[in-house]
Amino acid sequence: MPESPVKRLTDAGAVLAAIAEHDSIGREVFLDRYGFKKALRYYLVYEGRFYDSKAIVGAAIEHQTGLPGKSGLRGGLEVRRVLAHLGFDVRVGEPSQNKKTEIEYIDSEASNQQTFERSAVPAQTAVRRESKLVREFEDFLRANGQEICRCLITVASTETQLLTDTFNRTDNTLYEAKASADRGTMRLALGQVLDYRRYFDVPPVCRLLLPERPVDDLVTLLAGHGIGITWRDGTAWRTEN
Repeated sequence: MPESPVKRLTDAGAVLAAIAEHDSIGREVFLDRYGFKKALRYYLVYEGRFYDSKAIVGAAIEHQTGLPGKSGLRGGLEVRRVLAHLGFDVRVGEPSQNKKTEIEYIDSEASNQQTFERSAVPAQTAVRRESKLVREFEDFLRANGQEICRCLITVASTETQLLTDTFNRTDNTLYEAKASADRGTMRLALGQVLDYRRYFDVPPVCRLLLPERPVDDLVTLLAGHGIGITWRDGTAWRTEN
C-alpha cells in the first residue's frame, strides 16, 4: 500500500495557511479547489470556527510540499491524529451541531417582530420614540453617503435570533437606540450591545443612539466597556467615544 500523504504534513504553519485560505475564499470555493466534500464526522476547530478536517489537511500538504494532498489521503483517524500531533483541536459531531452563528444584513426598515429576542418589551410610547429617533438618524447618515442596514444574528447553539438596530456598513458601527438615557435603560442597552458585538468576525464600533446625553457616570460606565454614545443636540448629532 502506498504511503499516506498525511505523513508529509509536519508543519503547523501549513495548516494555518490552509485555514487562512479557507477564510479568504469561503468554504464552497475551498472545497472545490482542492476536490474535497464536506466533512461528515471530523471537524478541525480553530478560534471557535469549524473546518472540514480532511480538506484542511489536504490543502496544508499542498501548501507545505507543493504536491497534491488529496491523492491517497484516507481521512478519518489519520487526519485527526496528524492535526492533534500538530497541536490542533479536532472534534466529532454532526454538521448540524457545528453550524456557525450567522449574521444577515437586512433592510433597515425591517420590523422588529416578536420572534426576535429582546431583553425587555418597552412601552409603545418608547417604541415610537425609538423608531422616530432611528429614522431621523438614518436619514442623516444616508444623506452623508453611508450604507445603512440592520443585522439579524442567528446564534448557532440555540437558533436564537437577535435583531439589532442601526448598523452603518460604511464605517462598521453598530447603534442600539433607546428612548431614554436613564440608568436602567443604559444598563439594558449595555448588555444588548455586548451580546451583539461578540458575534461579529470584525467587532464593530458600538454606540448607543439616544435623545440626550446621559449623566457623566453613565458615560463612564459605557466607555469602560468600549461603548460610545451618539445623541441629538437640537438639529445636530453629537458623538462621544
